[in-house]
Amino acid sequence: MKDGYCNENNPRCMQHLIGLPKNKSGGFNPLFDYQQKLFDTLQSKKMVFCLKATGLGITEIMIRYITWLCLKDNSLANSEIVIITGPRLELSISIIGRIKKLFYDLAITFDTKLTTVILNDVLIRAYPSNHLDDARGIPNVSMILCDESAFFAQGSR
Repeated sequence: MKDGYCNENNPRCMQHLIGLPKNKSGGFNPLFDYQQKLFDTLQSKKMVFCLKATGLGITEIMIRYITWLCLKDNSLANSEIVIITGPRLELSISIIGRIKKLFYDLAITFDTKLTTVILNDVLIRAYPSNHLDDARGIPNVSMILCDESAFFAQGSR
């Protein structure tokens, strides 16, 4: 990816430090063209809507993008990234767990709640769509990711 996110000629880029995404057979996935297009769009647009099929790795690329945004510089310090998932709390816990797991091989651990992680003074918190009251009034939100929004309850859309 451009802007230092991933450069195969630079083994110290974030993607290579934390490891490339793994596929179901245990191998590593390259960055696919549609993922590069998503990254480029995220860099140039304020709001992005991605209607997609399952299994394309969009959630994975988004959590890696969020991680990269937090660590690339201090521009998001003291802000919060909100992740809104489908109505199950387990999905919120899973996404935050996946962010934490990116740093497992680097022996970095996190002493935060299951739905929260802090990276470079950026609080990343996931909320199930049926419990959004806690997300109201957050003062300094730098990004919102809605994941699995097709499964939000009718009243939460």
